[in-house]
Amino acid sequence: ATLVRARETVWDLRFKPGDEAARVLPLDDLPADSFYTLRAWIPGTQKVLLQTYTASGGALLTGGQLLVADTLAATVTRYDARAPLDDAAFAFRPARAGDPAPLLAFLTSGAGGPEARGPEGGSGGRLALLDFETNQLRYPLPEGAAPTGLAWQPDGARLAFSINGLAADASEEARRVFPAPGIYLLDPRATSIGGSGA
Repeated sequence: ATLVRARETVWDLRFKPGDEAARVLPLDDLPADSFYTLRAWIPGTQKVLLQTYTASGGALLTGGQLLVADTLAATVTRYDARAPLDDAAFAFRPARAGDPAPLLAFLTSGAGGPEARGPEGGSGGRLALLDFETNQLRYPLPEGAAPTGLAWQPDGARLAFSINGLAADASEEARRVFPAPGIYLLDPRATSIGGSGA
C-alpha cells in the first residue's frame, strides 16, 4: 500500500491485493499543511492503519488522528483519538487461536482536544485499546496513570506496560491500582490489573 497526494489537498491510498489489479481508495481531503502517514497493515485483516498530522512543529506534541482504511469494503473509519507520531506508541496484539479479533494498544497524545484525553479528560498520554472488529475504542486505566513501554505477551493474553509514577491530580482509583512504580499486566477482557511494583 502507498499514499499518494493526487493534488494539493487530495490523497489516495493505492494498494494491490495479491495477484489482483491495483486499486485506489480516495481519502478525505486535508488542508494544504496536513498529511496522511501509513502506520501498518492491521494483522490478519485487509485494513490499513493511517494517521493524519500537520506540518507544524506542534505535530510532535499533538500527534495525529487515527483512521482505518478497509481495502475490501473501500471505506475509511476515523476515530476520536490522537496518538504520537512514534512507532513505540503502538502495540498490535499477536493473533490468538479462538480469539481472532485484532486489537491495538496505543498511547494517546499528551496534548490536543478532549479526544486526546479520553472520555474522562486528563492530561493525555493515556492507554487506549482499539478493537478493529467492533470499532470500539476504550480507555482501560484509571485517570492519572500514564504508562510507557507497551508490549503484549507472546500469546497475546495480556499487555505489559510500566508505570513510573502518577500525575499529581491522579484519581484515588489510580493510586489504589498503581501503589508503586513497576511493571503491570492488563487482561483486555477483564477490569482488574495485575503487576509487581518495584
